[in-house]
Amino acid sequence: MQRLLYLYMLGGLLLTLPALAQDSTLTNKLAFSESEPPVRSLASTLSETSSPQYGKQSARLVVSKLLEKHTDERETDFRQNKGQWHSPALFRMDAPQMRVQFLQHGIEFGQTFGASPNTQIGYLWSWTFVKADRKTTIIANKAKGGNNFVVATNKTAFVPRNTEIWYEQLYFNIDMRFYGMANNEFLYDFILYPYADATNIQLEIGGCKSWSVSKTNELNLEFENGNLSRHAPKAYQIIEGKKQFIAVDYLITDEGYLSFKLADYDESLPLVIH
Repeated sequence: MQRLLYLYMLGGLLLTLPALAQDSTLTNKLAFSESEPPVRSLASTLSETSSPQYGKQSARLVVSKLLEKHTDERETDFRQNKGQWHSPALFRMDAPQMRVQFLQHGIEFGQTFGASPNTQIGYLWSWTFVKADRKTTIIANKAKGGNNFVVATNKTAFVPRNTEIWYEQLYFNIDMRFYGMANNEFLYDFILYPYADATNIQLEIGGCKSWSVSKTNELNLEFENGNLSRHAPKAYQIIEGKKQFIAVDYLITDEGYLSFKLADYDESLPLVIH
């Protein structure tokens, strides 16, 4: 059954038509609830920070100095779902042997290992955002180019490429960013703005037989046909112009959700977990 679900998820790509490359720096926003007006995250609403280290700069500008850059933008291909896929996904990322679908209240992952179809092993698992802010919005940072996709009979729609996906205000004072792949793992950040609480992040892991956190702080996923390990999290801040790492561990909540536990840090400054 898991193999069939995996093939269903990875199959069924519709016809794409060549299109002229387009330049765009516009931001595309999708609210999770059509009945609720989108709200801006703390990064967007703060006009300045009181930190003497940064002076009077926008919070978004401050945070941009913290974030890792794309390692290989060619592998990053986030596309908005405009009807070309029969899926509840709002956006999708396709990379070699990996597909990630971004839904309203969570994320679905599909990954294969193996050189040929006869020997490939496929895994499907998901994260559900537990107790997330119901006014979360998805932000897509557009890049050059795109394709025309068939979305209905005799109808096509231009779907641009995007370099990043942001869940703004996923939790109070916390954003989440996806920005590519490296070493067969997806790249993501949780961005904590001043005085955010990392334990508010609660992820329900689904799709696997079981999951656990190892003694080396790695996330282990057990499936019927094998196991996957995700790297131990890291956290850092910029203190006096230098990256300072903060100890962080995976935390399993009393309800059985995945979260994070941070050592003491300067809560008046932004922090990144990745």
